[in-house]
Amino acid sequence: MAMETIKDFTIPFKGLKEGKHEFKFTAGNRFFEAFEGSEIEKGDVSVSITMEKRTTFIQFNFHIEGFVNILCDRCLDTYDQALDNDFKLIVKFAEEESDEGDDIVYISSSEHQINVSHYIYEYIMLSIPIQRIHPEDEHGNSTCNQEMLNKLDEYTVREEEKETDNRWDELKKLLDNK
Repeated sequence: MAMETIKDFTIPFKGLKEGKHEFKFTAGNRFFEAFEGSEIEKGDVSVSITMEKRTTFIQFNFHIEGFVNILCDRCLDTYDQALDNDFKLIVKFAEEESDEGDDIVYISSSEHQINVSHYIYEYIMLSIPIQRIHPEDEHGNSTCNQEMLNKLDEYTVREEEKETDNRWDELKKLLDNK
């Protein structure tokens, strides 16, 4: 990841009073380019973070909102996928850094800041639907590349109903009656 992008997403928490603190970040094209092998090349995502600092832990509440430009699984054209999601991360202080689970992270008690770029990237990726397809228009019609859909339809193999052996019909009736 590019060094300047890492610095842009660092939150210094040492010296802050206990309680809530607000942070705002923007994940744009430069942000996504910084992640090697990223499926996202373009996007504009606003990230609002509410940090609640306590003596033994810090709770981060992330609100992700915006769009990313991704490939459609159906027609392979790119489209803008809207994002709007919330995530929670708890950072606990310990002598040894470790990663306990999805939403709890342990860092050394001597740390004075945390970089949230990796968490933002993960939360953006988690906000993208599993099935990535162009949204429908206001009439319920697909906005996919129609030329590609026509080609897919042309090459789709349809299975024709096979004739069954009549000798098995009586046994099938028994199975249907269960």
